[in-house]
Amino acid sequence: MTGAWSLLAAAGTGAVGAAVVGVFGAWIGARLQRRDEHSRWLRDQRLVANKAFYEGFVAIYFAATNPGHASEVVKRSMERFGESGALDLLGPPEVAKASEALTLAQQVWLKETNSTTKAAMEASEAAYLDAARRSITKG
Repeated sequence: MTGAWSLLAAAGTGAVGAAVVGVFGAWIGARLQRRDEHSRWLRDQRLVANKAFYEGFVAIYFAATNPGHASEVVKRSMERFGESGALDLLGPPEVAKASEALTLAQQVWLKETNSTTKAAMEASEAAYLDAARRSITKG
């Protein structure tokens, strides 16, 4: 009889162990899925924020180089350009710094339009786009 009990105890221990492993595996899987979903959400939010910021930059440049064509859409985009706070919240610090540098370079260019300030603005633009691209693709 003791052989049957030991067999039954071993089977019960194996079933409990399998249940514990199954629950632990499900918990780990749920955590990983939640982390992946958050990463996708954050990447999408960064994309939206960077797109809004860059559209505003382009609109301001367009309005400055084509003053007769500044429409209501351009004006709204110019307002969005100033609202770069989402980049501070969502993006890595290098994206926020690059957007601030680009904003400053564009303001300098708007005050003093020449080849030197335009080259500085274009360099800031390239640095911003590079930082934004890295922040979106690494998610």
